Amino acid sequence: DRMSVVEKRAASWEGFLELATKAQEALGRKRRKGVLEECFFRGHSDEKYSLLPTLYRAGNGLNDDDLLEAEADLFWEFQARAQELHGLAGQALTDWDYLFYMRHHGGYTRLLDWTESLGVAVYFAMEKIRDGKAGGSERPCVWVLNPYELNAKEWKGTRDLANPHYLMDDDESWDYGDFLLAPKNFPRGPIAVYPIQRSNRVRAQRGWFTMHGSDRRGIEESVPKALWKIVLEKDAEAGALAFLEHAGLNAYTIYSDLDSLTRELHRKNRLL
Repeated sequence: DRMSVVEKRAASWEGFLELATKAQEALGRKRRKGVLEECFFRGHSDEKYSLLPTLYRAGNGLNDDDLLEAEADLFWEFQARAQELHGLAGQALTDWDYLFYMRHHGGYTRLLDWTESLGVAVYFAMEKIRDGKAGGSERPCVWVLNPYELNAKEWKGTRDLANPHYLMDDDESWDYGDFLLAPKNFPRGPIAVYPIQRSNRVRAQRGWFTMHGSDRRGIEESVPKALWKIVLEKDAEAGALAFLEHAGLNAYTIYSDLDSLTRELHRKNRLL
């Protein structure tokens, strides 16, 4: 695609909300009368970040074969040693389940996190500013993605979200480990998939994923027509922070564990 991503800059919080609405209207095709396709959102603390998953960022200097070997080593050892997940709630987890847990606990994967909640995306865009850790020149942004448009181009020409078990064939289930053993079968990607939401973090963040395949470009390069980027200018910060406070969107509600509870209590009592 030679076109560029639509990029808008919000000079105020009210302007940001207007642009978010326009983005969804512009990107969403009507599924039926009065109903648009849903969009995904992703917040970044720096507008210059590419829409690349952590594995591709960390492995930028590796060739494709070495990156695949590192990916497999990371995953199989995580699965073997993630004792907290073994026999979780009496359920046998699939390789996909382990992969989704791995991503939400900081593991390098080919997954990129998205959310169906604009508020959650705003939290991640503003997290560094909220915690007083932002760099001076960084501007936060929120990406808006139509996952149906993405999949129509990148996955079987199907305008729908993908069940990860059936990326290869609707009649045959493929687990993530099957792709690691036969990596040439990874979809070229990126494609939008929906996880089984067993993880507390995935549920709390109303999370979805895109999964990169052999194409190591950012989504903004490979499928720009499926995206808008909205940058929050300095004058939009106060309104965004007030919104997060009023909506109760904080470290504990986003990460849903005891570490994030103590972090939020420290912030609340001005001890960060």
